[in-house]
Amino acid sequence: MPVFHLQLSDGVAETPAEGIELPDAEQARLYAIRHAGAVLTSQPERVIGQDLRVEVSNSERLLLFSVIVIGVDSAAAQLERS
Repeated sequence: MPVFHLQLSDGVAETPAEGIELPDAEQARLYAIRHAGAVLTSQPERVIGQDLRVEVSNSERLLLFSVIVIGVDSAAAQLERS
């Protein structure tokens, strides 16, 4: 079974890449999405002021895709803070 590596970063901290065996790249993509969701559930503050990324690479460490979550304030929210 192929090994995929997941790297989690939030612009401040980065966790070491985790190797996991999955049947194919599509399953790795779904795993990365679930992983990002779990992080958001337990640590939602990680997307305040930066993005949260889960990057997935293959066994040769070639980046295959990224799951990126970005919290963006609207213009109205920026005016509220002024």
